[in-house]
Order: sequence, then C-alpha cells, then structure tokens
Amino acid sequence: MDKKDKSSVPYLMSFSGSSPEDVEHAKSFWRSLNLHPPLESRLVSADIRQRLRVATVRPKNDELAIECPASENERFMKQAHEQEKADERIKYRALAQQREQVLNLLYRQRAQRMAKEMISRNHR
Repeated sequence: MDKKDKSSVPYLMSFSGSSPEDVEHAKSFWRSLNLHPPLESRLVSADIRQRLRVATVRPKNDELAIECPASENERFMKQAHEQEKADERIKYRALAQQREQVLNLLYRQRAQRMAKEMISRNHR
C-alpha cells in the first residue's frame, strides 16, 4: 500500500498495482462505512448523564416562606403525636381502673364465699 494524493483528502490510502475497478470498489466500500469509536472511548456520550443539575440560589424571602409551612407541619404533627399519647394514657388508665374493679369484686366475692363456708361448717 502506498499513500498517494495527500492534497485531496488527508489519510487517504490507495492500492498500487490494483485495477481501477478494485480501487473503485474499495473507495465505495470505505465511503459506505461510518465507523464510530466504542462508547467507552468517547469523551462525551448522549447516553450517559455527565453533568449534575446546578442548584439555583433562592432569595431569603422564599426560603423563609418555604420553612414556615414545614415548621407549621412539624408543629402540627408533634401536637397530633402528643394528643395520641394522651389518648393512649387515658385508655390505659381506664383499663387499669376496670381491672382494679374486677379484682375488688373477686376479692369481695371470695370473702363472701369464705364467710358462707364458715357458717356452713358450724352446722355440719
């Protein structure tokens, strides 16, 4: 292979000693191909997001407006959580009182039964 005719197209190669028909076939073949480098060798790729979005700087008034609803929301959620805790405490206190009442009733019934058994033992 010899490099010929560098003035028309750079890096163009031609075959010396080949028939003009073979040269035309080779030229048409190389013109038809459009070879791209592999994706890894490219510096920039359309498939890969290479840049991060740039954060916008907001004025301080907007920051305060955004923070206020968030703090109101947090305050509301905290109040709701505290209310749920209070309701739960009330429920457990009611259950404890009911349990205490049941235990007192059982104690009284036991005492009455024991008293009746003492009376019946005396009559046997």
